Amino acid sequence: VKVLHTIEFLPSGTGTVIEYRFGPPESDREMEAMKEIGPAYGAALRSALPDLIVQLEAAYADLLAGRGPEPEVETAGITEP
Repeated sequence: VKVLHTIEFLPSGTGTVIEYRFGPPESDREMEAMKEIGPAYGAALRSALPDLIVQLEAAYADLLAGRGPEPEVETAGITEP
């Protein structure tokens, strides 16, 4: 069974929402197989979330640590529409 999924990070007012998206099974055989393996696959993804969050927080902290102050944006000659 081939499972196509993507992970999307969506900003929210309080942080980031991690959204998993899954493509549909390509055949009836795959649909039947997913009924059997789907729950275990979902549990494996859920169990990996805490480690994923730790990795993301560490990467974000590293990103912030390497940043200086935000540069001034040159606005001379720019007019509002």
